[in-house]
Amino acid sequence: MVEINGTFFIQLANFLLMIFFLNHFLFKPVLAMVERRNEKMSSLESDAARYKDKGEHVMKDYEDKLYEMRKEASGMLAAARKGGLAEQEKIVGQARREFTLQIENAKNEIGRESKKTSESLKKQVEEISSDIAKTLLGREV
Repeated sequence: MVEINGTFFIQLANFLLMIFFLNHFLFKPVLAMVERRNEKMSSLESDAARYKDKGEHVMKDYEDKLYEMRKEASGMLAAARKGGLAEQEKIVGQARREFTLQIENAKNEIGRESKKTSESLKKQVEEISSDIAKTLLGREV
């Protein structure tokens, strides 16, 4: 059985005093640290969610800009090809005109040379026939 005497009250006082000290020096600081940690964790979670949303937004902007740049580059490439083809056709046309002009000049030069040669040959034929006639006839014709 339990005897109620002076030691019981001393033990009760020690127990209440221990509860007071433990509450003041252990439980309250530990609970305060747990509360601060929970607040910090909550803050970090909200920051992480905010940064995740911001990152997704930045990534979407990046992908949109990349798409626009690729689209613009494709347009520029098509325009460059079209311009290149036009320039190629221009150069080929100019080369054809120059080639045709050179052929015409060559034909004209050949015609002049042919005419000169023909005239020279006619003079030589006349001279040779005159020499042959002179030699055959023994007199000048």
